[in-house]
Amino acid sequence: MITKICSKCRKKLLIDEFSKRKSGLDSWCKKCRREYQYEYNREYRETERRKREYENKKYQKIDNSIIGELERICNSKKHYKEFNNEYYRIKKAKENYQKNFLTIRPTSFHINNGGYKILYFNRYSRLEHLWIMEKYLGRLLYPWEQVHHKNRNRLDNRIENLEIRPHSGDDHTRMIITRLTNENQKLKEKIKELENS
Repeated sequence: MITKICSKCRKKLLIDEFSKRKSGLDSWCKKCRREYQYEYNREYRETERRKREYENKKYQKIDNSIIGELERICNSKKHYKEFNNEYYRIKKAKENYQKNFLTIRPTSFHINNGGYKILYFNRYSRLEHLWIMEKYLGRLLYPWEQVHHKNRNRLDNRIENLEIRPHSGDDHTRMIITRLTNENQKLKEKIKELENS
């Protein structure tokens, strides 16, 4: 019988005890290979388990720290849920504005893409010309009211330049069209005067 020495256990064994591979016979016997595979799998599972435990602990620490801070800010879980939601914060700011719009002061402002100046009252935003009109009237605007700039300069928010119109698209466009046609007619008359003189 043909024998071979295992390079792992150094025992002289029959060729049947070695598994076949593409390159030829395995240098380790089947028993040694099985033991190595079992040990490798056990170590691999152990390292994977340690990784999972470490990640769980890490995320648990982060979650605990965040929850701890939020619970310190908000005394109860009910308040934590309520104040964590952005909707409630904006709603509260809007209610505060509606109660104190005559005395409240804007915290900051910016000009949007449409050319209107937007004022910020904590978390609630309001267009400046609407706020000025509300202060002038001493009441909040109704949903069907629209504040219009007389000279069409959206940054000129003086009370003399503002007027209230009904909030219907047809009425607003009709007003703009009539104004443009009047201006067009005046320009035509001026052109005729210049041609005659």
